[in-house]
Amino acid sequence: MDNSVIIIALLVIIAIALFLLIGVFAFIAFRKEIQKEETQDGKLTDKINSLLEKNKPQEKILGLCSICEKELVENDYFNVDSLHLCRDHFNLYSRHEWVAITNERTTSDTPEKGVYIYNFKKETWDNDKIPTFILCEYKIDVESDLIETYVQLHVQKEIEDEMRQRLKIQK
Repeated sequence: MDNSVIIIALLVIIAIALFLLIGVFAFIAFRKEIQKEETQDGKLTDKINSLLEKNKPQEKILGLCSICEKELVENDYFNVDSLHLCRDHFNLYSRHEWVAITNERTTSDTPEKGVYIYNFKKETWDNDKIPTFILCEYKIDVESDLIETYVQLHVQKEIEDEMRQRLKIQK
């Protein structure tokens, strides 16, 4: 045999060995990745499930609950007295009498006047799970051509005094 044929044969064998070695390493790495993504019982992890969930058609969100701010879909949506409520808070709303403890006037020039009410509502729900909701009334000041917004925080009548005191402390 000629030396050039032997060199070519050796290079071919080395190239095949390198491809096989790369293939083995790729297989091992891929196998380890699959094992990481599977749980003990063979089910896919939450990461894979969330990717699959993204491709599933989502229900249309119709609003947020006026009390807990949960996203509302068609089978869990109640609209009553200009409020959007989830099933739990619709039942709560229906069982109680509600009173407004604020009536803060804001305009496009002074929107910050009502911000403390929104913050108070969020804090009382997040920290203490006390249900409250905000309703806004709009009026047009004809003289200045400004739209006035009156921000009203509503609470259950039986805790009205307590909530007024808490609001004064925060304000």
